[in-house]
Amino acid sequence: MSLVAIRGALLEARARRLSREHPVWELSAPWWPFSRRARRYEAVLVEILEAAVALPSPVYLVSDENPQEYEVGGSWAHAQARTWVVPDGCDLAALQQRVLLPGDWSLYARPDPVEPDLLPDAFRLRPSEVADFAVAHGVPLLIEAFHDNDPWRLWVEEVRSLREAAA
Repeated sequence: MSLVAIRGALLEARARRLSREHPVWELSAPWWPFSRRARRYEAVLVEILEAAVALPSPVYLVSDENPQEYEVGGSWAHAQARTWVVPDGCDLAALQQRVLLPGDWSLYARPDPVEPDLLPDAFRLRPSEVADFAVAHGVPLLIEAFHDNDPWRLWVEEVRSLREAAA
């Protein structure tokens, strides 16, 4: 159900799908700061993170910021260079504000971690190339943040059946 929730949050925030063929999205902060959408923007980011952590696969954060140095809760396990497993019990709003806000991070779901140098740069590659990586490596969700945490580029695997949506 989490991928469906992520897609719903993207639609609510008026994220832009970058390709008809590939589910690669760009989510940007609204320009008008007083709009209802702008007031909900931070909450939508946290909702996406909550849905990501609820996926059946572990979720990995790749960042130059060490989340263990911030008060965000949970027991962070170091998985690889610059890579941590996002733990249950993590305060995702605090993670967003204290760790992710500088930008230049990636978050993905997968049974085991990927070497950080293999992760695609979703801002430099075409959506088809991001999709090729995600499919080849069994990544149902990939989020990459640009500088200053805006915009986000997301690969959200298409859900093909109701049974997949329930997972």
